[in-house]
Amino acid sequence: AILLGHRYSGGFEPHGYEQYEYVGLFKEGNKYFLKPTKIKIETSFDKCSGDSIFSAKALTKGECLYLFSELKEYPKEAVKTNIITPAAKRYLQAKNKYSFTFNNQQYSLSAEGKVESPQKTKDYKLTLTNSSNKIQQKLIEEESIENSKVEILFIGDFYNDGKPDFIINAPPQKDTRNIMLFLSSFS
Repeated sequence: AILLGHRYSGGFEPHGYEQYEYVGLFKEGNKYFLKPTKIKIETSFDKCSGDSIFSAKALTKGECLYLFSELKEYPKEAVKTNIITPAAKRYLQAKNKYSFTFNNQQYSLSAEGKVESPQKTKDYKLTLTNSSNKIQQKLIEEESIENSKVEILFIGDFYNDGKPDFIINAPPQKDTRNIMLFLSSFS
């Protein structure tokens, strides 16, 4: 599971979430670190929606961007990243490509799909390739994306293997989130 340090509603029930160990991606200055943390779930009520609101908060000191469960191994030193940060998000709509260099290797993320209107894409696919074409991996395949965009949230090396790992939001529709962690190695 990936949790964000913000509000959840619409039927999300965080029962038992506090008992697990999490690893948080923390920002310290212009560096990023993975650290173990426990979380606290805070509950409030939204009068406008008439729904309960839950917030997941990391109990480790610092600015926590994402919380991961079941991430077993990770580097203790700063996560290598110099490409995408949460402040510089990249959106990849169908027929777009994002090229970048990571650890002296050229990579590209290519988005494909049938654009039916500015708000709707059918058969969306996001594929990672490197310049030598030794790696070609389909990361995302969605039947339909409506009123939303696939967003690259973070690229970094979570395992010190020299290969990029990704945090991507691929919501199938507006006002939803589908945050995914893609690792180059098994956790």
